[in-house]
Amino acid sequence: MGNALTTCCFLGQQADDDEAADGLGMMVSPSGRGYSGTGVHDSRRLTEDSVIETPTTWQQVMGGGHGDLITAVALCKDLSPQVRLASTSLDQSIKVQSPLAQDASSTFTKSFDTSLLNSAWLSADALAVGTRSGDVVRLIAGHASLSDAHTMGSHQLGVTGMAAFGGYLCTGSRDGEVKFWDLATLVNTASLKVHRNVVTAIAPMGPNLFCQSSEDKSLRVWDVRTGSVAVQFPKQQYILTSCAVAGGGRDNAHLIVTGSSGGGNQMQGALLTLWDIRTSGKVQDFRGHESGISDCSFINERLFVSCSKDSTVRLWGVDAQSALDTMYLERAPTCCDTTRDGLLAFGNTKGDLFTAHVDTASPGFLAT
Repeated sequence: MGNALTTCCFLGQQADDDEAADGLGMMVSPSGRGYSGTGVHDSRRLTEDSVIETPTTWQQVMGGGHGDLITAVALCKDLSPQVRLASTSLDQSIKVQSPLAQDASSTFTKSFDTSLLNSAWLSADALAVGTRSGDVVRLIAGHASLSDAHTMGSHQLGVTGMAAFGGYLCTGSRDGEVKFWDLATLVNTASLKVHRNVVTAIAPMGPNLFCQSSEDKSLRVWDVRTGSVAVQFPKQQYILTSCAVAGGGRDNAHLIVTGSSGGGNQMQGALLTLWDIRTSGKVQDFRGHESGISDCSFINERLFVSCSKDSTVRLWGVDAQSALDTMYLERAPTCCDTTRDGLLAFGNTKGDLFTAHVDTASPGFLAT
């Protein structure tokens, strides 16, 4: 879900990522930026008998991207007839647009005096952003502008995780603190700091629960009603960089996926892990990425996607042992988000924004 792991995985490695991406032979448009319009890449789809190569089409968002690494993307889901996409960047701006629009007329940008690390939709016309300096800011996303910026409060360090559900916003920071905010009053209702809990991502699990991944290699589930940790899963071997919940936070949500990074062998540390809150335990690990996981997002209860510094986006099934499909890109994707009907949005290290589509019936990335 759009999520915020990139604030931890990429801030200190941007130069390395850019240098690595520059060696990938990316085609450049006359503007000096990456591909514009439509690009076609080979993907490899797993079938029962073999691996087949198919063309996969992604579309650059017509409203354009950012001037620097994109830290998070968030699709406004189930809130309005037309899907809206919010993106934040190290270029100190947030952009809101209709990702499927044929022109840029519905694109609005607001600049800040610090880098933006996160965003979360609060309703069809309001969202929150988290800044590198630690502020939590509410914005009104109207039909003509982004306005009425209201600073709800602050963390001591950058806001590296953020999610909203059921009238509450949950935010987390590199300072180890998780905060809860009442969206009716925009007031901080509870805060708790956990030693070494460097937050990397937050995702909603239902009306009262949020899950949270951390650089301390732990996955936690927080309860809004108590403002404390309700479940802590067994600590992992590698840093957890991202988390997502099956079903997008519906009442029956019980599966969580986390991404990880680290270790001397980057491929070894590039794990996706499926967890079940009903048993407080691990279901299985997924291997396939060749470098650290940047972000992950559930499409529905059975399918999820992941993006990685290995310059791929991969599609997975909770019952599959290997990736169902893989999209190979010129630039490393930094963040991703999805909708239940298979719309995928992702950003990269250069500030480009793209959409693609997933066939949820016969799982794979679609060629259009």
